[in-house]
Amino acid sequence: MEAWKCIYRTPRETFTVIADKKAIFSVKAYLLRGIATSILFFLPLVFLGRSPEPPSFIIFWPTDEYYKIMVFIYPIVSIAILFINGSLVHVILQMLSKSNDIDKILNVSGIANLATFPLLLSFDWISLLIFGGLDPIIIGIIHILIDGFYLYIMIIGYHENLGLNWKLTFLLFIVQMIVSVPIAALLFRG
Repeated sequence: MEAWKCIYRTPRETFTVIADKKAIFSVKAYLLRGIATSILFFLPLVFLGRSPEPPSFIIFWPTDEYYKIMVFIYPIVSIAILFINGSLVHVILQMLSKSNDIDKILNVSGIANLATFPLLLSFDWISLLIFGGLDPIIIGIIHILIDGFYLYIMIIGYHENLGLNWKLTFLLFIVQMIVSVPIAALLFRG
């Protein structure tokens, strides 16, 4: 909780707070966000009888049941994306002979995820309440802008905890987006 409060005031201090934590910190961060998203976003959509637009691409997930399924699967898929991205960054850094402590890699993602969560959730609910829906193009643009904040946190975290420069961090971020955005686009409908 201390790290979450620090991230908005003094991002560098946040990474001092989490520098020695094991990767379970990031798993808890992703699990917290996953459960909160399920309860605060997907579950209300179930109660409102909403269906996603565009319809689900996954043939075994009926569109009318989509949000019910997401209540349960979102936290699991989020943690899977954490491990996929973290492993990918770890392997790339290993190949480049750079500092690559997997705990620190995962924890930077964990704190960046927690920092961007309130922004994403707030925007999605504002969009639902004001515009009556989640336009995929507008959502995509806003989420990309919020990803800029995620990148900013990653640059600070990778520099503070791993000694990486911003150029390499930016490239690692792009690689992570190339891997995770298709997964998210396939599974997470607005």
